[in-house]
Amino acid sequence: MASVTYIEAKYLYFDMLVTLLETLFGAPSNYRVKMQGDLVEVTAPRGLTDEEISSVTWHE
Repeated sequence: MASVTYIEAKYLYFDMLVTLLETLFGAPSNYRVKMQGDLVEVTAPRGLTDEEISSVTWHE
């Protein structure tokens, strides 16, 4: 069953997210990335961990 993770778009390094998803889940057919207002919705075989999200987001 797929899991959905939401990430705030304004803090996201999108290219790094795509690289992470390819590393974790392989082909793009194994996951989906969709904009939802100011959030990015990631649907994948499992949810992203806090550490994975932190690795693709900007922090002050």
